[in-house]
Amino acid sequence: MRNLYFSNSNQGCTLVTNTSKFFTLYTTSLSLIKDIFYYKIKLVFFGTPLFKHEIRSFNILLYKNITYNTPFDASYLLLGVLPFIRNSLNSKTLQFFSQMNINTSFIGDVFYHKTAITYLRKVGILTTGLVPITSNVLSVDIAIPLPRDSVFLQIFMFKVLIHIKHFAEYSRYVSMLTVFKKSNL
Repeated sequence: MRNLYFSNSNQGCTLVTNTSKFFTLYTTSLSLIKDIFYYKIKLVFFGTPLFKHEIRSFNILLYKNITYNTPFDASYLLLGVLPFIRNSLNSKTLQFFSQMNINTSFIGDVFYHKTAITYLRKVGILTTGLVPITSNVLSVDIAIPLPRDSVFLQIFMFKVLIHIKHFAEYSRYVSMLTVFKKSNL
């Protein structure tokens, strides 16, 4: 499937060979993210420590839902920033995800969170992520292709996600407003 989108040239550069399939996958993935925000599906974000503030702001709804009944650990504050390692904390985190009814995740860096992707897929949580076209696009369930693995492209994609979230919230507001106006007539 990778060969549908790119090929390697003699100089070691990556060339996109089928741009229509590349952009179709890109736009389909972003419209899916918009729908996730529009329908307020619970989503957990994973990223590198460089983006810890952005990851915490995306995951703030999870922190709001922690009650006194939820077994709270200080590691939840770093949820999505620290990589998963094979220990008992992973089972606690996955239990937390099941208690919160989280069934979707967004991975900002598929190389940094390889273990998290494995655990999330075992539990049945849908994984969406930024995948450089030089790596395996099948590493996550829904891949948002990037031309290369770069911090600047990750910054750009986080800004795009923020704009998509705002657009989805505005679209939801407009649709509710039109329903309200029709009901008052």
